[in-house]
Amino acid sequence: MREGGAILVSMEEESKETETASSTQAKEPDTGKPGGTSRSAGALRVLKKLRVPLIFLGALIVGLWIGYSGIGGQPTLDIFRISTWKHLFDLVFAD
Repeated sequence: MREGGAILVSMEEESKETETASSTQAKEPDTGKPGGTSRSAGALRVLKKLRVPLIFLGALIVGLWIGYSGIGGQPTLDIFRISTWKHLFDLVFAD
């Protein structure tokens, strides 16, 4: 039992040493651009802003596919044709 406790203590000491070693490492040098942002950081910022709209668009396409093709039995590519949506509009808003 004593050996297990010694192993646990040594593992805790080892994890503390790695934490202090990683916190004392030098940080990356500045890119020299104003604000310190790089091209990849700008692209990442754009992707973060577009994440929710892209998820909504993907959910819309999957929902259309399931409803129109899966349940309705129609050809899959018809969900992308404007004539399909004109026909649907005419059915919904017919006089």
